[in-house]
Amino acid sequence: MTIRDLATVALSEHSFAVEDESFDTGALRSRLALALERAAVPTEQVWAVGIGYDEDVDPPDPTVFTGAPVLVDRHVNLLALAEQWTHWRSVEHLLYVSVGETIGSGIVSCGRVHHGARGAAGGIGHIRVRGHEDVLCPCGNTSCLEAVVGGRALAEQLRAAGLQAQTAADVAALARGGVPAAVQAVRGAGRSVGEVLAECINFYNPGAIVLGGELAEASHHLLAGLRETAFARSLPMATRDLVVGPARLGADAGTIGAAVMAIEHVLAEEYVDRAAHRDNGG
Repeated sequence: MTIRDLATVALSEHSFAVEDESFDTGALRSRLALALERAAVPTEQVWAVGIGYDEDVDPPDPTVFTGAPVLVDRHVNLLALAEQWTHWRSVEHLLYVSVGETIGSGIVSCGRVHHGARGAAGGIGHIRVRGHEDVLCPCGNTSCLEAVVGGRALAEQLRAAGLQAQTAADVAALARGGVPAAVQAVRGAGRSVGEVLAECINFYNPGAIVLGGELAEASHHLLAGLRETAFARSLPMATRDLVVGPARLGADAGTIGAAVMAIEHVLAEEYVDRAAHRDNGG
């Protein structure tokens, strides 16, 4: 049996909101303790802790939980890992694209998340989209994909057309309902995302692209627009066996990804060797 043959089963779930742009270390430690209590798991049985965070929130302090390794990664990376672990194990090179209020991606290469030199790999939301030089992004640049067709931009566009849309989820719901302006907006977003992904396909040559995020709830329209440009602008060899489809996991995908990250760390050969050496008094 390999690490990838193991299954993740949730013993208990507990959610809470982060009120500002940083984690309160004491509060997070208390939440972890509460989660263990609810799951009836003694602290000494915890081998590792996995934590995911969004890009617009400062990462939590990895020393928040003592006595076990604490692993921290971006939420989108955990989504990519969870999808690859559960539904795409035959695909070693996978690109998970999240299209919602923000746009980002997680890269799995040779079965492992690729982080880059400083952990910033996958920031496709800030790749330039031609023809939108007047659109300012919060990052300070113009024409960023996220600023042009992210959920916030599309909701604003639909509100200007007289529709009730405050979030990316609202936009997706309107598109699923067949509202013409919303369908057009989501398909247009798909074309812009596809334009950026064509460059990623030619550069990275993934075996699968998995589409997640709030706008992926209208996956039919988003994928139609995405395929229209992504395949047209990519090299034939890069798209010959490329599979593009919606994410298959639900709201617990991030939890599964955090668990997988912890499992892979604890069962890695070098960690097992260190633990055995420590237990033997080395």
